Amino acid sequence: MELHSIRRKEERFVIGLMSGTSCDGVDVALVRIKGTGPELAIKLIEFKSHPYSSSMRRRILASKMDAYDLCALNVELGELFAKASKQMIRFAKSEKINIDIIASSGHTVAHCPPPKHNVPGTLQIAEASIIAQRCKVPVVSNFRPRDMAVGGQGAPLVPYADWVLFNRSNRTTACLNIGG
Repeated sequence: MELHSIRRKEERFVIGLMSGTSCDGVDVALVRIKGTGPELAIKLIEFKSHPYSSSMRRRILASKMDAYDLCALNVELGELFAKASKQMIRFAKSEKINIDIIASSGHTVAHCPPPKHNVPGTLQIAEASIIAQRCKVPVVSNFRPRDMAVGGQGAPLVPYADWVLFNRSNRTTACLNIGG
């Protein structure tokens, strides 16, 4: 299904994946999204956390990696993200829910935003192509690089979601991002 036709659906069912800076594991959420823009409404249906093994966590947190190690870790994390997604897809099917799309922020191994860095950049791993192939569902990813490509900092990515989830004209809400 094309992304434009998914966007036009009255409601979309999305699996969201991420691995935070604490490197605890892969977090996977199943949400229902209705509407767009200011009328967007999101409902959490299910959430699971899949812990990393101690050896995987050590590898992710390694201070230095060569290109081969980084490449291998990208593939292995892609497989772990796909496994977590497939478990959520099985849950969704048991609830008679068809998944429209998977969104993966991957795992950030380097984030060098402007103007702090002369050559700004960001790198997230957990190969999205592997997730798409294993799950047979379209995958969107690379959110940080896209934000930086249009002049943003690539982080935090949470403010829009906070606005959608907590914006109420009849009350004041404050959100605090405490990180990983």
